[in-house]
Amino acid sequence: MADLMSGTYDFQKLKSQYNDFLAPAAKLAIGKTDMLSLKEAHVRSIEAVLSLNSAGSVHVVLGDCYDYKNGSFLSELKNLAVLGKEVELSLGYGSKLQKVFKGFLASVEMVLDADEGISLELTALDVRRLMMADNYHVKEHTITNYSDAVKDIMKRYKKMCSASIEDTDEKFEDGRIYQNASDYDFIMKDLIESGRVEREFFVVADKAYFRKPRSVPSVLVTLGIGKGLTYFRRNAEYENQKVTVMGFDPASGKAVEGTALSKSTESQTDALGGPGERMIVDPSCESSSQALTRAKGVAARLLAGRQKAEGGCVGLPELVPGRFIRLERVDSVMNQKYYLTRVAHTYDKDGFQTSFRMEGWE
Repeated sequence: MADLMSGTYDFQKLKSQYNDFLAPAAKLAIGKTDMLSLKEAHVRSIEAVLSLNSAGSVHVVLGDCYDYKNGSFLSELKNLAVLGKEVELSLGYGSKLQKVFKGFLASVEMVLDADEGISLELTALDVRRLMMADNYHVKEHTITNYSDAVKDIMKRYKKMCSASIEDTDEKFEDGRIYQNASDYDFIMKDLIESGRVEREFFVVADKAYFRKPRSVPSVLVTLGIGKGLTYFRRNAEYENQKVTVMGFDPASGKAVEGTALSKSTESQTDALGGPGERMIVDPSCESSSQALTRAKGVAARLLAGRQKAEGGCVGLPELVPGRFIRLERVDSVMNQKYYLTRVAHTYDKDGFQTSFRMEGWE
């Protein structure tokens, strides 16, 4: 299986590898059983949603799964669809499949509908769902840097995923940090969104990543008119703010600060004759470098929220959040690198399609 966090692909070569995308294929393993290989399982649709900002999911709709003679859903499927079982999804064409998801069966829904018929709907979620709701902790972490706390947390989830954790730069002596939240909220809110660390945390397939934002600059694949792209839209909004973070150095007894600019890269007129200002006071920033790290993180999130795009293409299992794609042969303004934040793969009677959302471009 290719490493989706480092691989780069040429669209024409993918087209050749997948035989012109003529034979979409999927493997949905629940436990050790491939559900699509069962004669009792008629799959109406599979949708996998992969995201930087929320738990990844796979939603499966099964039809023709009811035994009218015995008045029961097929026992083969009921015995397979056990909550908590491991779920893996691979997508591709013919025999060439790429794993895009690993998680656990979180929901089993039995549906009787007079118009649509009887169906069995399964929803699997990745490890972040467990981190959100099933692991609330009041705990003290002993740390040299903040990434030590993340390493400690991710040990609990090694059954479901491996972890790639990039060390942060702090050098605390006898450092401690208190957790009074779920594992997910502690990492996302207390560490990342607070600006304590300049990191992103997400899961792709069977691996969790805690790393510097956009740390893989290479382009995953280039799409365009005649190169797989089926639709695209983007929206740029005005942004011009200076973010200043104020902290306090207990050793010197002096204030410290860091400043970063959040400004659109689009051609724009300065509406105010200078940037707006946003001040954040954070006593946990004990040096100028810590204050600057937080200011840069806040500024980057502000700008990304003003630069959004979405699109669709032929089904490409290689597309995952956390990577850049490039557009070409569309428009001189739009032909840029875009950062994927959400990817949805859909496999149904119409074939295999991929849609995506992006924040920020360069």
